[in-house]
Amino acid sequence: MSQSNHFKTLGVDKEATPAEIKKAFRKLALKYHPDRNADDKTAEDKFKKINEAYTVLSDSKRKEGFPTFGSSGFYKKYNQENIFRKFDFSGDTGRDNFRSEPQKGADIEIETEVSFNDAALGTEKMIVFLCNGTHQELKINIPAGMYNGRKIRISGKGAQGEGGGQAGDLYVKITVQPFEFLPDIETTDTTEVLSQYFVLLVDDEPNILQALKRLFRREPYTFIYANSGADGLRIMAETPEIVLIISDQRMPMMNGVEFLSLSKKLAPDAIRMMLTSHSDMEATVAAINEGGVTRYIRKPWEDSELLQTVRDGVRQYHLIKENRRQQEIIKQQKEELSSWNQNLKGRVLAQTTQIRRQVEDVHRLNQRLQSNFQGVIESMVALAELRDPKTRRHSANTASLSIAMAQALNLPSNEIEIIRIAALLHDIGKNAMSDVALAMDENNYTDEDYLEYRKHPVLGQIALDSIEDLRPAALLIRHHHERYDGMGFPDGLSGDAIPMGASIIALADCCDREMAFHFARNAVESAIDNLLKRSGTVFPPSLLPYLAKPAHDLFDHLYERHDGLTEMKVVPEKLKPGMILTSELFSRSGLLLLQAWTELDSAKIKSLQRIFTIDPLPGGIPVAIRHSRKSSSI
Repeated sequence: MSQSNHFKTLGVDKEATPAEIKKAFRKLALKYHPDRNADDKTAEDKFKKINEAYTVLSDSKRKEGFPTFGSSGFYKKYNQENIFRKFDFSGDTGRDNFRSEPQKGADIEIETEVSFNDAALGTEKMIVFLCNGTHQELKINIPAGMYNGRKIRISGKGAQGEGGGQAGDLYVKITVQPFEFLPDIETTDTTEVLSQYFVLLVDDEPNILQALKRLFRREPYTFIYANSGADGLRIMAETPEIVLIISDQRMPMMNGVEFLSLSKKLAPDAIRMMLTSHSDMEATVAAINEGGVTRYIRKPWEDSELLQTVRDGVRQYHLIKENRRQQEIIKQQKEELSSWNQNLKGRVLAQTTQIRRQVEDVHRLNQRLQSNFQGVIESMVALAELRDPKTRRHSANTASLSIAMAQALNLPSNEIEIIRIAALLHDIGKNAMSDVALAMDENNYTDEDYLEYRKHPVLGQIALDSIEDLRPAALLIRHHHERYDGMGFPDGLSGDAIPMGASIIALADCCDREMAFHFARNAVESAIDNLLKRSGTVFPPSLLPYLAKPAHDLFDHLYERHDGLTEMKVVPEKLKPGMILTSELFSRSGLLLLQAWTELDSAKIKSLQRIFTIDPLPGGIPVAIRHSRKSSSI
């Protein structure tokens, strides 16, 4: 269909706006939709053409050719309600946008059975159920206190949703098996236990005994037969546990009532029954009162009735025996509980004392481990200073300044501790440098020496990386020579990419080194003035304001003893005894000759003059002299 026919189908001009095209389509789609025109082939064809036309005209890209979507199947998927509820007419592009709403999947309900104990105490159970056409396995948690018929909801385990909708839920209905205080004696598999139950049958007629044997041959109990009361008493005396006695009433020498009465002494707990063909009220009363008979069975008997009677009798005996056992257990537990309650306070106090002692032991052990940990760190610092004597007190000073700045910045205590450790160990990587390079002034390094020097931050990180608790500090050590302008090493980080702790350590490190070049009482101000010149290039500008107070606190008292000194530079030939070096003195080749604050004597002066004659030093030697004060009397 040509584009001109598309415009004609919708009844709009070629210059029609997207909004006008949309409005025309909505009107015609509602009029010719198959839901409104059932079995109308003409309306159906018209609807297809309307949809096809709008699909092309609503998208400028689709005007280039026939749309890939077309109208086939459109009206089958979307009914009239879809068009005007799910069709997006709010946009300005005029593009069709059918949105299939996500549909949640169907819920699934299954049943599972648990024992009374599992329902009361809680358990885990693996269930299998059919979902999305496949059998699924799922382990579920059945909480304690579950009752019969209750449902457990497991979210998202039902049928899969449609259109991106979420899955349905799984409901597991719990069926709790009935609780039986005692096991059913008829259904128990403990045949060995049941075979220990003896049932005594007494009758003077052999054919009766033979009939009883046939009847009870498949029962799990042990049956004993006697042909007289005397024989029955003899058997009872030899048998440990008779649980049930069935006796005939009319027997020679000793009738049933007499036999049952005497049997009570030998088996007081046995269940007694009378088997007779005579209805003698007097004998019945006597059997009940004297023989303890609980059941009267008439001859001839019904086999099924007699079998059930015997089973009920054995079960009754079992219940009596089990009840006694349970009562004994309850009594014993009651006594134990009473004893426990009496001793509970003492036991609680004893256990509390033991727990407190264990906690104290753990606390002492933790303190010892922490002390050992700090000792290891101090030992590392001491070893580094032994290797490079000119850095003595440098690590401690750097750490002191770093801690004070971190506290002023209100950093968390754990971060401050990491910064402290990193500041103490920031130059530990220099231990890998050669002795010659360590002894030289950094300004006198050759290119090869400088390349070796640049490695020490990474070597320091590697040295500490094997200790997990030191890894955060090792990262700060790696970056303490980075510069704010990105010209540092080893990674060339800049700005906020440099860890704050590393920037703090770098500033404290430079401050302590700078102090070696200042001698007067205003040494701190002079050092900070020089550091300010590197603010924004080497250091973050925001850190410098936090350095002044810690620097004054740390260094001012060191210079109080030098009041009255005048700083100057003199050539070696002008050195005099009593002069004091104001900074570390290096040879021209970079070897450390004397520490700062060393007072010169004749021997030191001669040694220095000899060295600088061989290896002349450009410029003068920084020294200070004391002012002479004349005393005056009043």
